[in-house]
Amino acid sequence: MTEQVLTRLDEAAGILTITLNRPESKNSVTEQAARLLKEAIADAEFDSKVRVVIVTGAGNSFCSGGNFKGFGAIDEGNSVAVRHSKEPLWNEIEYKSRRFFHGFEGPLLLHTMGKPTIALMRGAAVGAGVGLAASCDFRFVSESAYFLPG
Repeated sequence: MTEQVLTRLDEAAGILTITLNRPESKNSVTEQAARLLKEAIADAEFDSKVRVVIVTGAGNSFCSGGNFKGFGAIDEGNSVAVRHSKEPLWNEIEYKSRRFFHGFEGPLLLHTMGKPTIALMRGAAVGAGVGLAASCDFRFVSESAYFLPG
């Protein structure tokens, strides 16, 4: 399985590039990808080597929003989810959606970060992808980029 979120730091320039790496799904965000994105952004905020954060997507799309195909699936990396996965209430649709959106805190962290943030975009920015792009200070878009709010 490939990493869902990649990070690359150009130390000489102080530029951290965070790449959503699910090109087969136009970089839709799973619960695991949301958690990894949040961790990468939180780490960047306090890393003195990082002066600028760029968020982009692998392949031909920026981010096609939430991955509802695997909606509410248990993220094996989340010990709380694994511990409660057999509880009937935990698996109800309301709780699945709350878990998904609670975990997607990356845009808020980008928006409040004290460092410049840039969305480098091509292709689709749909739903949560629009929010992710809007949370950045700057957006650089190719001619193929388009926005489709949720």
